[in-house]
Amino acid sequence: MRLATWKEIFRFEVKYHLRQPLFYIAAFALGLLALLLVSTGASEVFGKAPASAFRDAPAVIVGHLTIFSIIGLLVMTAFVASSVLRDFELGTHPFFFTKPVRKFDYLMGRFAGSMAISLALFVIVTAAMVAGRFVPWQDAERLGPFSAVPYVYGLLVLVFPNLLVMGAVFFAVAAWSRRMLVTYLCVVAFLILQDVVEELTLTFKNAFLGSLLEPTGLVALETVTRYWTVAEYNVALPALAGPLLLNRLLWLSVGAVFLGLSYARFSYSRAAAGSRRAGKKFSEESAPEIAPKERVVKPRAAQRFSFLTPWRQWLRQTRFEAVTILRGAPFIVLFVTTLVFVFTFATVIGQNRGVPVYPVTYLMLRAITVSMQMFLIVVVIFYSGELVWRERALGIAGVSDALPAPNWVFLGAKVTALVLVVAAFIAAGILSTITVQLSSGFTHLKPGLYARGFLVATYSYLLLAVLSVFVQVISKNKFIGYLLMIVVLLGRRGAQILGFEHNLYRYGGHSPLLYSDMNGYGHYTEPYLWYSLYWGFGAAILLGLSALFWMRGVEIPLKAQLALARARWRGPVRVFITVAAVGFVSTGAYVYYNTNILNEYLPRAERVRRRADYERKYREYRDEPLPRITAVRSEIDIYPDERRVEIRGSYRLENMAGEPIRTLPISTVGRSDQHDYLPFRGTLRLNDLDLPGHRVVVSDDDLGVYVYELEEALMPGASMELGFDVSVVSRGFKNHGMDQRIVGNGTFFANKNLFPSLGYSRANELPSPRDRRRQGLPPVERTAAVDDDAARDRNYLDADWTTYETTISTSLDQIAIAPGYVEDEWSEGDRRYYRYKTDAPVVNLAVFMSADYQVARDSWNDVAIEVYYHADHPFNIERLIEATKISLDYFTAHFTPYQHRQLRI
Repeated sequence: MRLATWKEIFRFEVKYHLRQPLFYIAAFALGLLALLLVSTGASEVFGKAPASAFRDAPAVIVGHLTIFSIIGLLVMTAFVASSVLRDFELGTHPFFFTKPVRKFDYLMGRFAGSMAISLALFVIVTAAMVAGRFVPWQDAERLGPFSAVPYVYGLLVLVFPNLLVMGAVFFAVAAWSRRMLVTYLCVVAFLILQDVVEELTLTFKNAFLGSLLEPTGLVALETVTRYWTVAEYNVALPALAGPLLLNRLLWLSVGAVFLGLSYARFSYSRAAAGSRRAGKKFSEESAPEIAPKERVVKPRAAQRFSFLTPWRQWLRQTRFEAVTILRGAPFIVLFVTTLVFVFTFATVIGQNRGVPVYPVTYLMLRAITVSMQMFLIVVVIFYSGELVWRERALGIAGVSDALPAPNWVFLGAKVTALVLVVAAFIAAGILSTITVQLSSGFTHLKPGLYARGFLVATYSYLLLAVLSVFVQVISKNKFIGYLLMIVVLLGRRGAQILGFEHNLYRYGGHSPLLYSDMNGYGHYTEPYLWYSLYWGFGAAILLGLSALFWMRGVEIPLKAQLALARARWRGPVRVFITVAAVGFVSTGAYVYYNTNILNEYLPRAERVRRRADYERKYREYRDEPLPRITAVRSEIDIYPDERRVEIRGSYRLENMAGEPIRTLPISTVGRSDQHDYLPFRGTLRLNDLDLPGHRVVVSDDDLGVYVYELEEALMPGASMELGFDVSVVSRGFKNHGMDQRIVGNGTFFANKNLFPSLGYSRANELPSPRDRRRQGLPPVERTAAVDDDAARDRNYLDADWTTYETTISTSLDQIAIAPGYVEDEWSEGDRRYYRYKTDAPVVNLAVFMSADYQVARDSWNDVAIEVYYHADHPFNIERLIEATKISLDYFTAHFTPYQHRQLRI
């Protein structure tokens, strides 16, 4: 009889979830995500496998399944918590608690049913991963032989234990708290624990400890495979031993403890007593005392209906919604937990190999952003569901919906309350980091920077709050709304991976808002403000649509709801949405003008294609004999306010190749410092090249390559002059790849970035094996052997030793720096000029700088020591000079005398 009862509850639980749309929506969303990530290679960004490993390598499959068990955690929690809370929410628990059902049968039947449905969900995800092998767009060369063993291994060793552990923990939390929100707060804590431990494992001297502390086994997998070769990745499965085995046993034990505690603490009588106490309290409070009969005077209500009435209603409703959240125990627990994480991150951020740094304000803001990001995303998503559906969950929607207030009052109050909650988190985080600064003895605070950081962070979550509320309004189910928001966030990231990179169609997207104490936010402010205004109008449209579809009264079919929305399309709502749409289109047009017309918009696929074209077209010049640069003269004008640089100069080229040189390839794009981006493309302009009699063989403005054939070959030992005139002109702003070298204060660039270079540059070749295969290019050549004399004759500097003579100018309030010694310095108008010259040949790697520097000067013997620093960063200058002197003493005694007359830092 007992087994039959357990089976009945189990079957009922499975059938219940199979009748709910959540299971099918989650299966479709996660299955589609798994198929796309595996089939396109986008999942590689989540793993630590070598880029050349197979996409379906056993260790890669196991890692992907583990990651999907984390992604699906919220859905699994909905299944588990629902099995515990459903009877209490529907008021059916007295029927179960008065039946002859054993506690074990009731609890374990519910738990096993939710686990079975969760496992079925991940079996579907696994099947989608297998299907990703066979889609037409799959890169067959990236696949190894098919084997079902890694999939089964991943399910049995990682996914199913994770489901048991997390399911047991959240089942217990739901049974104890009887609140879905508390359960989801524990999910947040679980996710943050996993993320923090994964990050801290990188700094653990004992990675073994980190692999035990992380609950999903992901860090244990990374520990086991950390030093694997590509061959091992392609054929081997992580052994179920060592840290992986101990991790599984440890956390399965934790899950068993929680499941046992939930069983031990659960009591039919305690649950019923809770209900009886609530009823008794209600009856005692509501039963009036019998008073003597007297005449009751009906109070006269003051009715005020004016233009300001809805705004007063909005303020009162906002206060009510916000206070309801802020006074709740879940908020307090989450709030305290968040501050602990902020404090922890603030004490370690910026450290390099364990060396502490000063807790400057911009680092503290970064600590707030990093430590709070996951907390605040979850807070916004889940509190939006709680706010939108709270009246219906409490059974008072009929009363609240009948109140004489427009839709926007309720909608606006919920959104505003959500933003106020986020603002409270961020403000508390700022107070926490200020405490860290003051406790460290650091008093150089920047309240203005804190204020700007507060506004920037709050605004981004305002946009997320509007989107989340809109999704809840149109979803008609709180849990479906949660799932849709997860899909939206993952889809936003996935769309970028798939090549949809423009911030005009990535909700809330904007160009990076970078900060430095020297340059502030600088030229990054303008594009950020325009994107923020653009998406602010977009959020306003979503608010208007939410007002049109706001549910009042009983639920109605979709067709009727659309008809109701059309009926509401009038008056203020219509004007609001129309104005927002006009603003959205207008600001979008201006952003497009800057990113796509004034500048060239190049998505990653196009950047990869251009680099491949560079290699295909000009690889033939790779071994072409080239002259060497032996002297460089240049005149450089830096205009910090305009972010413009004008360069006029000349090279003295000498033929050291031992054979005549007639062909001279020249590139003006500069050598790439990144994997998929040609630096300064679109801002670097070649004005003129001056060289002796020649014929133009190639003139490729797109790739910045020009090939000349000299009328008279440059004979061995002979030399010639090559003059050039280039400009870097910044126009408007870009979608991505904004120049970080030429800024208002702190310009720093090298000759290899802006000066013309000779010959073919291997640095501009595609480094990624995957990209090379897609572009039909051969594998990257390995580094030349040590005895390859031809390779020794080539270097990426186009020179051996070079003399430099530079005249450089900047604005009057800045100091310009170039290679060599200062020969002269003068001012003309609002410009300051310097002439630098080297007294001996140096390596052809020159850097040029301009900033509002302060200079600390000292000397060691006859060597001048100069330290250039920002006025707000006078830290450690004396220690730096003293360390320099000690180093010069040591190196002179043990190696060779210092060969220069100055040392600049």
